[in-house]
Amino acid sequence: MLRVPILVLAAWSASSGAPQESRVHWKGVSYPAEALPEAAGEAARATAGAWAEWAAKSRYRLDLSDDARVLLATPASGASVRGASTLVERAEVLFDRLLPAPDRSQEPAAAPAPEPSGRQGPPPGELPEDPEEGPAGLTPRVEPRAATETSWGTETRALDSATAVMFVLRDEAEYRWMLERLGEQHEYLRPWIARAGEYTGFVLEQPLAGAFVMSAQGQEEWDARNELVNRVVQLLLLRRFGQEPHWLVQGTAWHVERELLGAIYCFPYRDEFVFAVEHTSWSNDLKRTFLERADAPVDLRELTDWRRGTYRGPAARLAWGLVSWCAQRRARHLPEFLEALRRFRDADNRQAKEDGTWTRDTEYVVPAEAQERILREILGATALEEAAAWFRAGLPAGSEGGR
Repeated sequence: MLRVPILVLAAWSASSGAPQESRVHWKGVSYPAEALPEAAGEAARATAGAWAEWAAKSRYRLDLSDDARVLLATPASGASVRGASTLVERAEVLFDRLLPAPDRSQEPAAAPAPEPSGRQGPPPGELPEDPEEGPAGLTPRVEPRAATETSWGTETRALDSATAVMFVLRDEAEYRWMLERLGEQHEYLRPWIARAGEYTGFVLEQPLAGAFVMSAQGQEEWDARNELVNRVVQLLLLRRFGQEPHWLVQGTAWHVERELLGAIYCFPYRDEFVFAVEHTSWSNDLKRTFLERADAPVDLRELTDWRRGTYRGPAARLAWGLVSWCAQRRARHLPEFLEALRRFRDADNRQAKEDGTWTRDTEYVVPAEAQERILREILGATALEEAAAWFRAGLPAGSEGGR
């Protein structure tokens, strides 16, 4: 069985003895956190600086990926994820191959305007837009709330600019301590942190951060390497495209996870038993499903109706399958599809006010009819019919990696 929520966490304090020096490992060289070279970029230097003290006190190692997109925090000693830094680098390569950066040179920039309060970012008390669960497959639910008020150009960072931080944590106690530090840095997260502490992981857009616990009670049919790859891909997608439909985020993460590691072990929001065969059976499951449907096309509503906070096996397999079909048959157009969804979301989920501010619904999802229209416009008028035929023929089981 997968684990259930941990409602009570033990207090944790740093290991005895003097804390280690705050250092960041980058391109084979170890630097003091405050002396990370300018070539790493301001975003990486700021992210490393924000977490250097925590890493030193908790005895975690900080590794910055070669392109400075991901800062990885792993235990400096004891159990960790085998080849974690290499996995991050390989996940970046496959992600870029699947979703290369779109050309936004002609995109007009929104004119920034200071908020009346002078505040930047989400209002205090608002929960983050996309909290997610940990390896348990459960998540703190985000209750519906009123649209939030912000100013043009000040809600989020520039795309493809931040350095994501990914925490691979020893246990729930250290996860809790990391959350406390996160709350100190971002006051608006504190209401969410009060609930997130009951679980064992997350992926956030603002700040761009992810985490999971390696040693949590009740974890079975679970693999830390898959968890790391899956969550890093989600962070890379958020970094490049911002919020995308839930099925597309998960399908992309599963596609890269399967390509790199040969199986799927990360099951977000799932709290039921995972059979061993499920890790590699999704292509056969899709084939059987669509053979039973004769010549029916993919019904995109099976995906667009799937909301974060839940796990739906048929939708999960279809999301993975559709992204995999795109990678095989529409690779050139897949980034364009995500970019079109991003632009639609940005325009449709804002209402200007007379004072220059605007409202945005943090629970907004691109409407189902818009998703299908954009998909057929970019991927082809018969894309859903072609994908269904591909499923019936059986997806290739090839992988670019092994366990």
